Amino acid sequence: IIPGSIAVKMGGWLTALTGGNLDVPDPATGLTPREKNCVRRNWDLVKADIKQNGIDLLMLFFEDNPSYQNYFKAFKDVPFKELPKNPRFHAHCTSVMYALTSVVDNLDDPECLVEMLSKLGENHQRRGINRQEFINLKSVVIKLFKTKLGIEVHERRRSSLEQDTGRGLLCYIQGNRQSSGRDFSESLTVQHYTGCL
Repeated sequence: IIPGSIAVKMGGWLTALTGGNLDVPDPATGLTPREKNCVRRNWDLVKADIKQNGIDLLMLFFEDNPSYQNYFKAFKDVPFKELPKNPRFHAHCTSVMYALTSVVDNLDDPECLVEMLSKLGENHQRRGINRQEFINLKSVVIKLFKTKLGIEVHERRRSSLEQDTGRGLLCYIQGNRQSSGRDFSESLTVQHYTGCL
């Protein structure tokens, strides 16, 4: 146990080291430095076995949303139980996980993050994948953290994950809007997305 005066000094030292208050949101992402660190720490656990966790993530995703497998022509006709043995499925799972890792790695570079997520949105929109699929993916990421990895998603961490994913969805929708000419702005709030859990 750290005595109060030492804890205060350590807190001041950490604040000085990080350049400010750990609870002040970044205006670009809405996440505080503390929330970003929570996301990074949790994602480090995922990266420890990124390939298997990617397989588990998409298996959970298709288990919860069976019709979504039809979006993937490379393995849409593969029986669900055979997906974990399918090399094309493995390749896509790995791609998904590296894309998510790129999001986490760029939390402090919002311009790059927006560009990455906008491109992701444009690419998925061309395949008929819309925001509901991404909202459902967010729920499955949280489920993976809780069930597979045994991470107790505390309220602060849950909020961080939801906000990060919610803001990612906003960029995704912006990418969709730019590429399709449609306006999805009528319900674009992070609360809308985070309220789905």
